Amino acid sequence: MSAPGSLVISLDFELHWGMHDKWTVEEYKANLDGARAAIDGTLSLFERYQIRATWATVGILFCDGRGDALAHAPTQKPAYDRPNLDPYPLLARCGDDEAADPLHFAPSVVARIASADGQEIGTHTYSHYYALEHGQTSDQFAADIASACMVAERAGVTLSSIVFPRNQVCREYLDVCRKAGIVAYRPNRETWMQTPRPSRDESRFRRALRLTDTYLPLEGDVVRPSIDPSGVVAVPSSRQLRPVGTRRSPLEDLLQRRILAGMRQAATTGAVYHLWWHPHNFGAAVGRNLEQLEVILKHHASLRARHGMRSESMGDVGHRTLAEGAR
Repeated sequence: MSAPGSLVISLDFELHWGMHDKWTVEEYKANLDGARAAIDGTLSLFERYQIRATWATVGILFCDGRGDALAHAPTQKPAYDRPNLDPYPLLARCGDDEAADPLHFAPSVVARIASADGQEIGTHTYSHYYALEHGQTSDQFAADIASACMVAERAGVTLSSIVFPRNQVCREYLDVCRKAGIVAYRPNRETWMQTPRPSRDESRFRRALRLTDTYLPLEGDVVRPSIDPSGVVAVPSSRQLRPVGTRRSPLEDLLQRRILAGMRQAATTGAVYHLWWHPHNFGAAVGRNLEQLEVILKHHASLRARHGMRSESMGDVGHRTLAEGAR
C-alpha cells in the first residue's frame, strides 16, 4: 500500500518588505492594512480544520522596531547592482516600534503564529534577500541568514525551512542553509516556465504563460519531495493561491477547480500538493479570500477521511524525507 498523499501549505510572511522595490506603502496600503486580519482568520481556519503550515517570515518582522532591526542587521549587506532592491535605506526611515510602524515590524504576530498548534515559523531571509540578483554574493547571503537565525532564536524559534524571496532559489546557497540547520526549501517545479531568473532577465512571455497556467492546466501540479545534493529537501511548489477580489470573477472558479483537482490527484497517488500565498494577498478582501480558503480546507478534510491525506508543514516533509532516505 502506498503512503498517503499530503497537503503542504506555506505562506510568505513579509508585509511591505516583500514589495518595497515595487510599491510604496500608500500604493499597496489596502492589502497591507488587512494583512493582520487575514492572518487571524487564516489561523482560525487552520485550527478548525487541523492544518499544519509553514510561515516563511522575513527576519526584520521579528524585530521590535527600527533600532532593533538595525542592531541585528548583518555587517555584509547585499551589494545589488540595482540600488532599488536594497531594503536598508527604507529600514532607516521606519518607525521606532511595532505600534508606530505595524507594516514593517510584527513581533506580536510572529509570536501568535508560533504559539498556534501545528504552525511552523520558517525563514524568508532576514531582509527579503534576492539570491539570484546581480551583485550580491554567497558571503552576503550567509551573513543575512545568520541574522535571520539570530532574531528567530531570540524569539524561541528554531528555523527548519526556507522560502527564497521571489522564489529565486540559488542552489549554490543551499550549503549555507544546511549549515544553519535548515532541512527544507521550496523551489519552483523544474520546468522552462517555472525556473527562476533574475528579475531583469524575466520575459513577459514567461509571465503570461505562468498566469495562464494558473487557470488552465498547461503543466501538472502534484510534486514529490527529493533530497538535494546539499542534503536539504526540496518541497516544490504546486500552485499559488491567488487572491479573489471584492467582486466575483469566472476565473475564481477555474482556479478553485484546478486546486481541488490537484489535491485529489495527490491524495490518490501518494504525492504532495504544495499550496502557497502571501498573507497580505488576502488583505484587500479578507472575507471573500477566507471563504475561498475554507472551500479548499473542507476539500482536504474530505480527502483525509476518504484517502488518509495528511497535512504537513515544509519542516515535517523535510524531516520525514530525510528519515526515509536514511533507512
